[in-house]
Amino acid sequence: MLFDALIDDAAVFPPGNAAMPAAVRAHVRHAGTRYAAVVGRFLCPAARLPECAAQVSGPDTRLGVGVIAGTEPADVEAALDFAARTPALVPQAVEIALPRDVARPGRAARQLATVLPELPSYVEVARQSGWRDALDVLAEYRRYAKLRTGGPTPQHIPPAAGVAAFVAGCVERSLPFKCTGGLHRAVRWQDPALGWHHGFVNVLGAVAAALQGASSGELVDVLEQTSATRAVEALPASAAEIRAVREAFHGFGSCSIVEPVEDLERLGLLR
Repeated sequence: MLFDALIDDAAVFPPGNAAMPAAVRAHVRHAGTRYAAVVGRFLCPAARLPECAAQVSGPDTRLGVGVIAGTEPADVEAALDFAARTPALVPQAVEIALPRDVARPGRAARQLATVLPELPSYVEVARQSGWRDALDVLAEYRRYAKLRTGGPTPQHIPPAAGVAAFVAGCVERSLPFKCTGGLHRAVRWQDPALGWHHGFVNVLGAVAAALQGASSGELVDVLEQTSATRAVEALPASAAEIRAVREAFHGFGSCSIVEPVEDLERLGLLR
């Protein structure tokens, strides 16, 4: 239950940049594997939905997709109009970003939240001045939040304190969220080029701790834990705790499905 549909398939996004035909074929194959339960929806840029639909074979085949837009609601509307005329695609969610460096993120979030469709909608919020106001609005409109946890340069990887603040802010508002970027490994790790990367098991543990009222310092400790044993110990144990964590944290997009799955298997968490 803890890992069900945890990993959305972002194969066509950087740094993987898989070709659409190969990405769709691989996603379909995941459904027949031992780890099928952990794989979520196929993430597709709004502008590439026609290309995606062309790869879905068979008159009765349906592909559940998360539509990824930039910052323009019109892109979402056009994408969903196309999907409505395309039986091969089943839109399951929409993801869009607030423009960066807007003067009033709360106001921008309100303008966006009022025009998004009734599908589950995730709004990426950059941690800039006024970001908590944006979370207030998303909670009010029953939208979801999205946090970018990695990228091509060290500057794209938020510090543990920043992730902790975002997690706490969402939990305090009963605002579900997801992550994107960088969470390819289960436990926090370091590479020579980009430095420290966050681990998705650490994030799950931090959400569990936040739901129990942990302090910001305690959340940072969980997120910075590099011992696999200690990181796993922070995971929720009971069915009720697991349900609460997944209701708060919906999962993350990854350009690799195999890499996080292999980590789960190495840790003995995938049975």
